[in-house]
Amino acid sequence: MKPWLGKGLDLLASSLEPPKHEPNEIDWKVALSNDTKRLAEHLCAFANYPAGGFLAFGIGSDASIQGLTKDEVEKISSRIASIGRDGVEPPLPSD
Repeated sequence: MKPWLGKGLDLLASSLEPPKHEPNEIDWKVALSNDTKRLAEHLCAFANYPAGGFLAFGIGSDASIQGLTKDEVEKISSRIASIGRDGVEPPLPSD
């Protein structure tokens, strides 16, 4: 497992425990927004945050777990990668 993935999972788990809270390093999203500019802003903000950050899809603003289908995960991953590559200057690394 990549070290950043373990950190992300730990942050997510702790944010969903009482009291549920959305820390600076995580942004909960129920689904993928059509607002490409706003998604690029989130990526830039996390890229500039000292320890980075994570978009957590399938989680409501009240910390309720909505879940995602495999197709939704693939669509989100592809769209985020495209925005990171094409909508952010300089482009974000894809790893």
